[in-house]
Amino acid sequence: MGEAVTDSSYLRQRVYWWLERPDRAATGPWLLEIALIALITLNVAAVILETVASIYARWGFALNLFEGLSLFVFVVEYVARLWVSTENPSYKTRASWAVSPIANIDLL
Repeated sequence: MGEAVTDSSYLRQRVYWWLERPDRAATGPWLLEIALIALITLNVAAVILETVASIYARWGFALNLFEGLSLFVFVVEYVARLWVSTENPSYKTRASWAVSPIANIDLL
């Protein structure tokens, strides 16, 4: 049982490192952050393109599929951030993170 707790704790610390980037010089978490920003930007573009009837008529399925896959990625990211929130000394509980301004922005 103790080993499972240790493994879970280690995994949570690694996920925290990737998502919250406490080591600002690390390249991997920086690339993940850039990829999430790019995904957000592409989602905004997709929503804008959906408002053009001729584009939506031809590409509607692809746009909707892209939005659905993006939503899945964002939900996984949010749940992962909620899971690792207790690694951050600023948050004693997951609930305290969930009501924080940054978590509410993530949720929107």
